Amino acid sequence: MENKMSMFQAAAAGVVGVAVVATLFDVPVSVGSNQVACFRTFGGYVDCGPLVQKQVADEAGVVRTVQGYQYYGPGLHMKWPWISGADKIQVSQRLTDLHTAKLTLGAQNQPAEVDYQIIVDVPKDGMFSKGKYVDSVYHLMYEMGEAGSVGVNDLVDRFLDAGLGKAFAPTEPDVLSVKRTEILADVTNQVSGDLGQLGVKVISELKAPRTELLGSWKAAANTRVESIGRRQAAENDAQAEKLKGTGKGDAILEVATKQAAATKEADAAYIKSLRQAFGNDDNALAIFLMTKAGTALPQVLGAQGIQIIPSIGAARPAPTAALDAPAAQP
Repeated sequence: MENKMSMFQAAAAGVVGVAVVATLFDVPVSVGSNQVACFRTFGGYVDCGPLVQKQVADEAGVVRTVQGYQYYGPGLHMKWPWISGADKIQVSQRLTDLHTAKLTLGAQNQPAEVDYQIIVDVPKDGMFSKGKYVDSVYHLMYEMGEAGSVGVNDLVDRFLDAGLGKAFAPTEPDVLSVKRTEILADVTNQVSGDLGQLGVKVISELKAPRTELLGSWKAAANTRVESIGRRQAAENDAQAEKLKGTGKGDAILEVATKQAAATKEADAAYIKSLRQAFGNDDNALAIFLMTKAGTALPQVLGAQGIQIIPSIGAARPAPTAALDAPAAQP
């Protein structure tokens, strides 16, 4: 009997010891140097610190007095063991991870991709958006989805994916490079307003290191670009050799002439891919090409995406509603 009691006492002492150790580990909460925190008790009652008066500049730069939570800042904090939980959020500026958005362009839904990043901030004291004060921390942690849990980067990517998809959709592939800078600026402005209402401040313009066509457009355009490059190199070599008086210029020009013929073949292949994209409907293709009069076929130049080559031997017409004036290349 005594042995059973001793075993029971030892087991009870072990359970108590484990509980004490677990409690000691559960009580302290460390808040990082770029974070603030709130504490939830029994999963419902939220303690974000006392309400205080804050001075926050509105969108016009006028400093206004608002009321908001003080929040628990960096350092070590204590909470009730077992019944309380800590919710933390980063309030410093951060560059979002590189993200790829899938696009479909123009009437034929040609596939494309854009890689982008942007700098955002969750202001600790909140911000004004469209004339209204937003307590950024509280709104993001407790009014956006699951209590105390929000992925700011994921939230930003969802808004940017939607904005980029909508903005690029009407753009035909052959003017992607011309429209790219304008579209990125428009999307930055639009998404800045939407995210501001959620308490996220956009700090920089949208950066897109890669914009690239996919599928048959990419393959056909690359073939044509390579052909044009070889022809231009041959013509340059011919002129240089003529200036040197070596007599090699005529032979090299003959190579350039052959390369020009190869370029025409590449153009024909490109037009063939266009016809296929329009379901071999030559009337629809003719209308499309007439609206693009004065531009040549697109090319791909590495990370810069699609470029427009001016038509050789033809003056470019003045911009119209159907064909916008080219923007500066990024």
